[in-house]
Amino acid sequence: MKEELSLDSIRKINSTLLASLAEATRTSYGAGLLRFSEYCDREEISELRRMPASSFLLSGFIAEFSSTVSGSTIHCWMSGIRAWHILNNAPWHGGDEFVSQVKKGAIKLSPPSSKRPLRNPVTLEHMIALQRSINLLSSLDVAVWALACVAFWGCCRLGELAVKSEVSFDPAYNVDRNARMTFTSSSSSRSSQESVSLHIPWTKTTREQGAEVNVTGHAKCSPVDALKAHLELSADAPKSSHLFSYRDQSGRWRPLTKARFLDRCHLVWNSLGLLKIHGHSFRIGGATELLLGGIPPHVVASIGRWKSMAFLLYWRKVSEVVSNTFSSSYDPDRFQSIEKAFEDFRSRLKIPASAVSSS
Repeated sequence: MKEELSLDSIRKINSTLLASLAEATRTSYGAGLLRFSEYCDREEISELRRMPASSFLLSGFIAEFSSTVSGSTIHCWMSGIRAWHILNNAPWHGGDEFVSQVKKGAIKLSPPSSKRPLRNPVTLEHMIALQRSINLLSSLDVAVWALACVAFWGCCRLGELAVKSEVSFDPAYNVDRNARMTFTSSSSSRSSQESVSLHIPWTKTTREQGAEVNVTGHAKCSPVDALKAHLELSADAPKSSHLFSYRDQSGRWRPLTKARFLDRCHLVWNSLGLLKIHGHSFRIGGATELLLGGIPPHVVASIGRWKSMAFLLYWRKVSEVVSNTFSSSYDPDRFQSIEKAFEDFRSRLKIPASAVSSS
């Protein structure tokens, strides 16, 4: 590169390459690079042999931590090393079959203590309790309720709707009031139903392409009613502000952070003795409730923006938590009907049962 371009051009390329990685991603990738550097130091690997790293060097690195960390941690570390190679335009051997096989072995050898348990789901009981406790005249409460409903029925990751911190709000990553939002209504001989489609600018999987979050009104805890109420109460908020921003006691508009949102939810749920949940619990709970309501798995997968195989694996893990921890919250017969629906879903996709049960 130095032979073809000026130093100024090289600097611009490097800064542009770094911009392709989110700040949080660069931080997590940095941990992998640190571990890799420490491993190479212990093995007395020269700087020249570290990049491009051979398939044997990468395999040795993986094997070094195979019995001490989780498979997801190793995957994250390897992603960081791969990004380091890409940024330096170096060949990458991490996709070699030999390395892939070692990674499979590392996943199987990872200790149970390294695996984070799946989050408990938000249930309809949680949602109804929150609905009954909110103050419809409180800008914060109405914003919290709107976000909760969209996250639950839209099977969203909380980070797709709430902001990490007030100072980190960025329209390139966080949904604002200029977001494309469409309310529609449909009617049949039996009933009429409203829905809303909301474009979010960034997701974990699609990145800057964003995604469409589609939620439908429900008799209980309607996301359409909740969102409309929030938009009406906050009609004079700046167009450039966070979609779920609220007015504080001093009259200032603030973006709704994940921490502030969960604090308000937990204040209600703790007072009623409901099981504590986490941010990802809305995605789990929403999918579970939709399935219990008779929505076919492929439709729920579409709502939550899962790939078919990923959703099958996801549900296999979720079903264990739901059946063991929340048996009193869900009708066993309805739960069994979901299992049958998933079996039919797997069969139609021609995915072997072993591929799901062994993952």
